[in-house]
Amino acid sequence: MSQFNKGKLEEHWLKRILHAFDDLEYGSVQIIVHGGKIVQIERTKKERFPLEKEPHQR
Repeated sequence: MSQFNKGKLEEHWLKRILHAFDDLEYGSVQIIVHGGKIVQIERTKKERFPLEKEPHQR
């Protein structure tokens, strides 16, 4: 039996997926599905830092 009922995702899976986006400014969320069932949610968070200019050396 699939976790998708007529194109709609079960509520608890929707909450888990949305939770994966908490505090995610840069990165990705990947949902792994096998046999019509979600088996894994992977989250990759990236942090970006502003480039600091080095002082000119003479």
